[in-house]
Amino acid sequence: MRERDVARVTDGGGESLAAPVDLEGLLVALVLVPHSYSRNRFFSLFRRQEAARVRRRAALLRSVIAELVDEDVEVDQRREGGRVVLRYQLPELGARRESHMSDDELALVDMVVRRTRPNLNLDVRPEARARIAPALERLFHTPPIADR
Repeated sequence: MRERDVARVTDGGGESLAAPVDLEGLLVALVLVPHSYSRNRFFSLFRRQEAARVRRRAALLRSVIAELVDEDVEVDQRREGGRVVLRYQLPELGARRESHMSDDELALVDMVVRRTRPNLNLDVRPEARARIAPALERLFHTPPIADR
């Protein structure tokens, strides 16, 4: 997770209204606690393209997590060009899904899924797992950014 990925909340004239927001920390927060940064309360933040992308990405990761907690789902994982590719079948729907994600995103997915499926073995790099907590710390050690 990169510390330089930040979004500034601005008013219509480009004036900064609050401190920068760590986008990686925002992603972790939105995956772990989806309503922690509601779109209505933090409207100015999510008007920013970068933050809106993070919000959409978090929704996608939450949907992957919801599917992977099912014991019947078998996962195939491989690495392609610096990204992780997860492929799995959804037996109840007769569908297959493929999701491409970064190592950090995989570590986040694994962290949540392991609570209900401890035997699911996703190949998570230790350095990616180690970046989750610091990302949250960076996010929560900045001043709150509610709209004015």
